[in-house]
Amino acid sequence: MVTRVIFSTNLDLRLLIHVFLVFPYCFNSVNSQEFDRLPDIPGGWKEKELVRDLLHDYEKKARPVVDGVSPIAQLSETLSVQQITIEFGLSLIQILELDENEQVLTTSIRTLYRWKDYHMVWDPAEYDNITSVQIPTSKLWLPDIALYNYADERLEERRRSDLLVSYTGTVEWQPLAIYKSACFVHIKYFPFDQQSCKFKFGPWTYDAARTNITFYNNSDGWFLNDYEESPEWELLATKAVFTGFKYQCCAEIYPDITFQLVIKRQPAFYNYVIILPCFLLSSLTLVLFCLPAETPAKMQLGMTMFQAFNFLLLILTQSIPSGASSFPLIELLEIAKASKIYSETAPVTVCTHSSTTRFIYMQ
Repeated sequence: MVTRVIFSTNLDLRLLIHVFLVFPYCFNSVNSQEFDRLPDIPGGWKEKELVRDLLHDYEKKARPVVDGVSPIAQLSETLSVQQITIEFGLSLIQILELDENEQVLTTSIRTLYRWKDYHMVWDPAEYDNITSVQIPTSKLWLPDIALYNYADERLEERRRSDLLVSYTGTVEWQPLAIYKSACFVHIKYFPFDQQSCKFKFGPWTYDAARTNITFYNNSDGWFLNDYEESPEWELLATKAVFTGFKYQCCAEIYPDITFQLVIKRQPAFYNYVIILPCFLLSSLTLVLFCLPAETPAKMQLGMTMFQAFNFLLLILTQSIPSGASSFPLIELLEIAKASKIYSETAPVTVCTHSSTTRFIYMQ
């Protein structure tokens, strides 16, 4: 009886082990047959194969130029063997801030790049008619175009946008960035002033013989399709100029594009905070002039107005840059009005409270 129980237990154990061993094999066989029947769809296995083939033996530290013996060079006789042409443009998103004290302009911009990478060419017919793929920026060569007049601790923008690579070798790149650039501020007509700020972009290490820069899509350099109005600044005009500069350190010429923004300040805030109080205080000078000289209220009103003008001058001083080359006309107006009140109040006070004046009144 005991022998039968032991035999039955051993049989059940062997059967259980057999089921656990055979069942995963059958499941994998079914799954493999199902996967074999799946078609190659764009963006699937063929895209992985394409990206793997493109990045095989690719050196991202070398410029993707065409040499004379490359099969790609035989596709066109007009290809340059040394120079890479980079189309470059700026798409303005928003003017975030213009710090007059630091003289720094902060803008949100999408930079537009386009160039030819002749190692990124393939036949779409061999890869299920795939005509473009996205590749991370860490895998391919990138142009070292930088903002020359940057005013930030970072030299380059945060480049987190992937590259869009076409089968013809055209590479599109449109990263977003927050730029802080130096902008010299003219405050003579503050708060009705206009400012002209420039962005100078160019290759940081490559000269004109190896890298050429042109305007993106043969445009004027600026794109305003996504521009959002700033509550403080109104955009008046945009401009871009291509130049080449020869530095004292080097014999080569380095290309660059200087982008320009002309903006106008929205004076609504300053109209209520500075302009309107200034005119109201100016109208009170007539009341001050009409008060009798011996009235104590004349002295009190004059000193109150004098302190109010000093307060407005303090607000203006905090709003304008300390190293400005010019003086705002509105501040000169505030100083003139404060001086006028002082000149009207001080002599009257001296004459009213002097002993000679009291003697004349007694007579």
